Amino acid sequence: METPPEAVEMAVEPTGPPAPAPAPELVRTSFVVPDLAAFATGLQALSRPQRVKRLLFVADRSINVDQAKRAAELALLEAQPGGDASSIRSAAQKVQDLGGHGDATQADAADTQSRDRLRKAEADLARARTARDKSATKSAYANVAACHVERGDLAPAVKAFSRARDHCQAGSSDQVEACVMVAVTAAAHGAWSNVASYCAKAEHALDAPGVARNNNTTHRRRLRTCKLASHLDGKRYSEAAREAVAVASGLVDEDDEATPGFDFVPSQDIAAQAALLAVSSFDRTQLKSLCVDDAAYKTTLAQRGSTAAKDVVEACYAGDYAKALAFIAALGDELALDPVLAPHSTTLKEKAVDRLIAQYCKPYKTVDLGRMAAAFSLEQDALEDRVARLVGAGQLGDLRVDLVDHALRSSTSSKRDAALRDVLERGNSYLSEVRGLLLRTSCVEHDLVARGRATGPAERGGLRGLDRWAGGAPLAAASRRSRGGDARMRMMLDDYGEVDAAATTPRGFSDGIIAADDDDDDDDEVLDAP
Repeated sequence: METPPEAVEMAVEPTGPPAPAPAPELVRTSFVVPDLAAFATGLQALSRPQRVKRLLFVADRSINVDQAKRAAELALLEAQPGGDASSIRSAAQKVQDLGGHGDATQADAADTQSRDRLRKAEADLARARTARDKSATKSAYANVAACHVERGDLAPAVKAFSRARDHCQAGSSDQVEACVMVAVTAAAHGAWSNVASYCAKAEHALDAPGVARNNNTTHRRRLRTCKLASHLDGKRYSEAAREAVAVASGLVDEDDEATPGFDFVPSQDIAAQAALLAVSSFDRTQLKSLCVDDAAYKTTLAQRGSTAAKDVVEACYAGDYAKALAFIAALGDELALDPVLAPHSTTLKEKAVDRLIAQYCKPYKTVDLGRMAAAFSLEQDALEDRVARLVGAGQLGDLRVDLVDHALRSSTSSKRDAALRDVLERGNSYLSEVRGLLLRTSCVEHDLVARGRATGPAERGGLRGLDRWAGGAPLAAASRRSRGGDARMRMMLDDYGEVDAAATTPRGFSDGIIAADDDDDDDDEVLDAP
């Protein structure tokens, strides 16, 4: 089993000559859609003005002129059949700017038709309100809102959907749908306060006992995409990452064909959004629990994600830094064509690279910047500038830059090192005590006892204290010494080494050792210790 890098405390990173490697490009200014036809098909869940806006966004940022022209033409085709005049004129003008033939003559006719539909819907609303038919009034408000959406007038559409919600029965499926439509339309309009309010109302209504469960998955996905956009607007990237991963995981149980309507973010964008947000916001533990070990999320990536979206999380988790940076750059290019995430793409890429650098440095007390540059496939000078910025921002803990040796060094000892030193000191102290106990035990076994001046009541030659220390065993024979006692004492001292004299003296006796004489009588001489 592979040991995670943060689980291993290493004193010094291995050093050696770094292998030169070119730095991957992390910032680009123009992009290409691999399959424009499939891309346009994946936008059908959006409203007509949103589809036109998205295709024109691609036309503006595509590096390929032919592809940009084709995207503008597709936008014009989307806008013309019953679309709003503004979308038709914008698409036609873009086609003309790219050298094509953009016909905007249908704009006036489309505007007239959309106005007629809106007037009819408003007349139906007036009749329903006059009749005080609550259900008809709700439907009329919804029709008026839909007409405003088709015309690209999102502010009155938000108000109309909100009024439709007011005429819905509390705790009903109609109320849930109305709240969702308010949230989606408000997100497209950028009214983020309305998004937060109606997302909360919709989620509360979804949990009501009488709400049908047939469209709950679709509703919750739409609400999460709205909250995702709201978090991005507030630069709350961690919250946005959690919402994106949750949306991606939920797409496994959802049928795209059953989810037409006023979506705000198409499902084809979710996989890439979730991947970039995850690697820029989650640490290694979070990546494992929320992404790597999530079967539903991995299934969504396999079905809908690009190669970069599929592999970037695994590369970041495994510590394959050069590959991870290449995938991050590719994801940034892909999401630069996403109007929701494009304003944050560069920031998220930089955050992802900074997080990988912090992950690389975490296990080490000393890091060689040359080897680190080789691991990341970055130029060393550029890496040193980035590392210096991270150190100044306090994102690398107590590491400091050594510009002389081109290294990162820890300025303080870690708590782990202090704990290890404490354990070693305690172990040495315990070992010393054990050696003293063994020496005293061996002295008793070999009748080598200290019989000096007793400090307590004498009994049997002053051996009472030693009797207690030895567990109460009689030591009457302790006064009898055999020849060769000096040799045994020397042998024991050689075996156990130097021992504290105080630790080897039995309780109740003065400091001293036995010097056995050569005869067999009981007059062993007691020598006072110096």
